Amino acid sequence: MVTLTWTLSLLLNNRQVLKKVYEELDQHVGKRRLLTESDINNLVATIKEAMRLCPPGPLSVQREFREDCTVGGYQVPKGTWLLVNLWKIQTDPRVWDDPMEFKLERFLTTHKDVDVRG
Repeated sequence: MVTLTWTLSLLLNNRQVLKKVYEELDQHVGKRRLLTESDINNLVATIKEAMRLCPPGPLSVQREFREDCTVGGYQVPKGTWLLVNLWKIQTDPRVWDDPMEFKLERFLTTHKDVDVRG
């Protein structure tokens, strides 16, 4: 529900994207064959971009280290809890151009093969 709410909010604030998605759906839905994912590239990219910019949970699920280890040069003792800041990763300017901007094009070009399911 959170992802849907953010997606609708982003679409309402980005009318040109809303128009692209609407036209794409209007062109393919209800025609003589079943809809496929390749028919709705703009919609898929919009959902991926909404999930990138507004993740349903800004932090990952807690994980506990089961043994002592070294991560990035840091000693991490067994029993340490880890929370990953997903929002920070998904808005990192070293990875994303204009990371705070809503751009469905990034998931149609540079990051088109990103699978948001993991």
